[in-house]
Amino acid sequence: MSALPQDVRHALRQLRRAPGFAATAIVTLALGIGATTAMLAVVDSVLLRSVALPHAERLVTLSRLVKGEREVGFDYKDVPALAAVHSLEAVGSYGSLPSPVTTPDGTRVSYVMTTGPGFFRVPAVPARMGRVLTSEDGHRPVTVVSDAFWRKTLHSNPHVIGSAIKVGARMMTVVGVMPRGFAFPHSSEAEMLYVPETVSADGKDDHGFTSTLLVARLKPGVDPGAALSEAGAAYRQAGASSGLGSGSGSGTGSEDRGTLLMRSYRGVITGQERPALLALLGACALLLLIACANSANLQIARGATRLGEMSVRSALGAGRGRLLRQIVTESVTVSVLGAGLGLVLAWAALAWARSAYGGQFARFDELALHPLAYAGSTALAVLAGVVAALAPASSALRAAGQLQTAPARITRGSRLSGLLVAGEIALTCVLLTTAGLFLRTFRALEQLPLGFHPAHVTEITLMPLNPHEDTRAIAQTYDHVLERLAAMPGIEAAATQTSLPFSNFTLQMTNGFRIPGRPSQKGDEASVSLVSAGYTRTLGVPLLRGRDFTAADGEGAPAAALANETFVRRFIGARGAIGTTVEFTSDTKDGSDGRFLQVPVTIIGVVPDQAGSDLTAQADPLLLLNYRQYPPTGAHAHFMLGLAPQFAVRSSLSPDILDREIRSALKQAAPDMAEMRIEPIDEAIDATLSSRRLALRLAGSFGAIALVLAAVGIYGVLAYAVAGRTKEIGIRMALGSTRQGAMRLVLRHAALMVAAGLAAGIAGTWPAHTAVRAFLYGVRLVDPLTLSVVASVLLAVAALAAAVPAWRATHVDPMQALRSE
Repeated sequence: MSALPQDVRHALRQLRRAPGFAATAIVTLALGIGATTAMLAVVDSVLLRSVALPHAERLVTLSRLVKGEREVGFDYKDVPALAAVHSLEAVGSYGSLPSPVTTPDGTRVSYVMTTGPGFFRVPAVPARMGRVLTSEDGHRPVTVVSDAFWRKTLHSNPHVIGSAIKVGARMMTVVGVMPRGFAFPHSSEAEMLYVPETVSADGKDDHGFTSTLLVARLKPGVDPGAALSEAGAAYRQAGASSGLGSGSGSGTGSEDRGTLLMRSYRGVITGQERPALLALLGACALLLLIACANSANLQIARGATRLGEMSVRSALGAGRGRLLRQIVTESVTVSVLGAGLGLVLAWAALAWARSAYGGQFARFDELALHPLAYAGSTALAVLAGVVAALAPASSALRAAGQLQTAPARITRGSRLSGLLVAGEIALTCVLLTTAGLFLRTFRALEQLPLGFHPAHVTEITLMPLNPHEDTRAIAQTYDHVLERLAAMPGIEAAATQTSLPFSNFTLQMTNGFRIPGRPSQKGDEASVSLVSAGYTRTLGVPLLRGRDFTAADGEGAPAAALANETFVRRFIGARGAIGTTVEFTSDTKDGSDGRFLQVPVTIIGVVPDQAGSDLTAQADPLLLLNYRQYPPTGAHAHFMLGLAPQFAVRSSLSPDILDREIRSALKQAAPDMAEMRIEPIDEAIDATLSSRRLALRLAGSFGAIALVLAAVGIYGVLAYAVAGRTKEIGIRMALGSTRQGAMRLVLRHAALMVAAGLAAGIAGTWPAHTAVRAFLYGVRLVDPLTLSVVASVLLAVAALAAAVPAWRATHVDPMQALRSE
């Protein structure tokens, strides 16, 4: 260690004498270490770092698995039994829905979270100002706001405690402001209001919902498995007491109550990102290997010019250990400098990801370089330096005690460099083919049939200012809005659908049904959505058979429906769809009539399956009913008509003009509703592809960097080979070989490296692509077209990289070679 400062100073002097080598080596390692450090920081921030809550490892979520596939919340009536479980320190129920919020600046739609009595005991975070909600608040008109809402909507008002804001139709008093960074139970901070949960005697909240979501905090030292078992027993007992059957907490459950599930809170909020992040971290590891191979090649080439120096130092008394330590020190110095530059690149990449995707992916707003990332970067730098020094150190030690370099050593070094470049090409092939598969997946998703034509279609989502407004009045508002929108200049068509594609809300009911003359089967269910006349024209939905709704299909006319292809294929058959009668059935257990519609409906048309936010999901059977034929006093009327009215317009007007005209029309036709969203449907579709677009950009970036590094490696090893074989090439030319022969000699060397690398790379694509199988769609795991394109690109890049060394080989002076020999 006493000689380490001297070795470092000597290494820095050597780098100053070879600025070209130093710059290339540092930048090469900076790309590899920077990319890997950035991904380590992402994995650390998202998957490893504890959630910023006290004792976050004890936070869990509770849910039910119904029919073995659908995860749902709990009935309000089950919450007291679960809250009394001894292993749970606190249990909180919650639910969130957007709601109009009126402040001195006007009315806007914000997310309002209804919270049960024990909710704020679960995160155990005090308010920044004022207090949190407690069990004593009950039905009090009070609210706690998030820091983002306080800063952005209330303009950081220091006297906000005690002020009044209107949430929906209720005036509420602000009693607290949560601290900055509080993002519970969501994964990113948002403009949020928390209000007390109000549940009626029949187990329904203000919106008529009977179920809620649960989060809990385990008591210190309690095993999650034991807590799950105890909670399962309490849940079964609650079901038996209410006569609703029994559930289970350990793998078995009744058909009615489902299976109790308990998951870690951190795992729930980051579960979707985990596979993608780990796959990208693996890609970064490949990129780092390429960077290390390139650094080793550069040091082999430079070491060849220093073998004489090493021989002299050995003759003057330097031992093998001393020479080895100096070479490793120089290599690690280069790596540490590369890591320093890589940290700057990683910091910039994280800042970009935090800004671009902070609101889209869980915990991306928390991305930062933490000590673990710094430690990882340092470890990578040292490891890369040691690995890159192995080859030149071996050559230097073999040359120790000799005063000149033997041609055989040049040949051995060139052969080792060739193997390293072949390895680079193999890894680059894997990265490029993976990026190619991501690209083809992205294109396949873009070309999926949507069931409608989204171009020039704008979606509108409204929220009633009074959530308890009479549904008859809301239905009349539908009429006014549609009439006003249709009369606007530049509007080609307007319609409503309670579950517009790619909307914030999917307001559909699932109901049992039967078709007269067809034997009923268990599981005969279909989703039901309400639309208006002009629906197919507005959204550009092609009618496969039959007709669309018209003005005649209104109140008093025979009830009609449009069916999607899945419904027809599964329950009817294509030929007999038009004219088929469908009767809704009741599936309630309390004797009430839960049918969606009391009267039978007749199918008048068949439409294609409509894509949703999950483009790859299979469509469910769907029936579309005319909202004018749905009774405002019927079952689920408030849910379907009054929760979030949605409209669509088709227009070729510019977005700015259309947005202004729509807002003006809504002020006249729906003064009692707030605008939640006005967005072209193309933008909504684009947002659904954001995660795959990010994966494509990262994989493409890694592939491009790897391609550049491979090109540098090919150029370096060929230039090194030409420099080492200058005499040989000159003598060959003096004995009659042509310039073309000299060029073929170099190109043959390049071809052998590329061929070996491609063969290994193609073989390595299978395990690599198996790891990303879950992210692919519409492409084969090993795609011949992608492999052929990647091979062509690598061959082209190799030819360009070999061009300059080949040109230099043709300009060797034969006479000078003979004289030196």
